[in-house]
Amino acid sequence: MQIFQASRLTSGTRTACILNRTANVPQRIYRNFQCHAAKDAGKLLRDAMQQPKQGSNLALLAAGNYLRSLGINTAADVTRILDILTNKNSLFGTKGGKTPINPYARKITVEEMQTVVDFLGTKGFASEAIVGIILEFPQMLCYSVPDRLEPFFKYLVSQVGLSEEQAAGVVKRRPDVLGLDQNALERLVGYLVETNGSSMEEVIGLLETSL
Repeated sequence: MQIFQASRLTSGTRTACILNRTANVPQRIYRNFQCHAAKDAGKLLRDAMQQPKQGSNLALLAAGNYLRSLGINTAADVTRILDILTNKNSLFGTKGGKTPINPYARKITVEEMQTVVDFLGTKGFASEAIVGIILEFPQMLCYSVPDRLEPFFKYLVSQVGLSEEQAAGVVKRRPDVLGLDQNALERLVGYLVETNGSSMEEVIGLLETSL
C-alpha cells in the first residue's frame, strides 16, 4: 500500500488529506487528487512569492517618484534610468550591447540616491546640472560617496590642481568621466603628464572631451 499525503489551506482552515492508493482506488480519483494538490501547492508558492515582489515594486515606485521630484518627468527617461540602476543586464547600459557598464546595479533605495545628489550639491552643482548628469550618466547614483565620488573630486583638486569649480565644470561637460575610479584616473593623468608631457590645461581638456 502506498500512502500519498498533502496539506491544503481552504477558507482559512488547515486540512490534511491522506489518500491510500490501493488496487481498490479508481485511477481517476487519484489523478483528481493529484491535480487539486498541485493547484494548492502552486497557490501557496505564488502567495509566498507575492510579498517580496510587492516590496520590490514599491521600492521601484519610490525611486521613480524621487527621480520625478528632481525634475525628470519623462516616463521613458525614468524607465531607462531605473533599469540601468537596478539591472546589470540592462540593454540601456551596455557598450555595444555586450559589456555591462554598471556593475554596481542593484535594488537601490531613495536614501542611496539622495546621498549622491546631496553630495553633488555640496560640490557646487545646481539642481539643473545634477539632473543633466543623471540623464547622461545615471549609474553614478549607484556609486558610494566615501569610496568612489569623494576620492574622485579630491584627486582632481589636490593632485591635478583644479579648483572645486573647475572640477565641477569637468563633470558637467563630461558626466561619464565619473566612471573612472581614482586608480584609473591616477594612471591616466600620470601617463599624460609624465609620459606624454601634457600640461594640466591639456589634461583638463582631454578629460572634458576625448578620454
